[in-house]
Amino acid sequence: MVDNRSGLFWLVSSTQQVYVPTRVLLDFGAQPLMLGKAACISLGIRMSELEPCPFHIKTSLGGASDRSYFMTRESIAVQLRHDHPHDSSQFGVRVVVTSAESYDVLVDGVVLYPMGFRMDYWTETAAYRPGWQSGDGRLSELPVRFISRDRPLGSSSAVLASVAGFSGVLT
Repeated sequence: MVDNRSGLFWLVSSTQQVYVPTRVLLDFGAQPLMLGKAACISLGIRMSELEPCPFHIKTSLGGASDRSYFMTRESIAVQLRHDHPHDSSQFGVRVVVTSAESYDVLVDGVVLYPMGFRMDYWTETAAYRPGWQSGDGRLSELPVRFISRDRPLGSSSAVLASVAGFSGVLT
């Protein structure tokens, strides 16, 4: 989970409502971009703007959910570093709407792959190519802060240690 209080990651609805999620879950094994309950409410997404999701959603337990999900008819704009003069990037994607409260936005690697997005969990940096749509090969890095339920403001090494089941300090 990435702490997004600095506002590096924004979502903009088709009605131009801006939402800056606090908790962005990057899950490179997930399927589409998924909005949690807080994001859906903040973006003002209405049932009339949704249609049935055409595929099954895999759950965190490894099975396919038998629950029916909905997907937006219109794309949501995803923006990285919206206010940076050289390193801002934006793209549109249809999103799956959920009632999850454990994250605000779940972003899949398939969504971020075209822009060359990658994470370095040890140095707490993410890299992407802001001009990927125009063929600009320049790479931009940005700081990220990882959080977990057990250590909401912990450092990356503490978060990784808690996930891996370690105790003590990693060196």
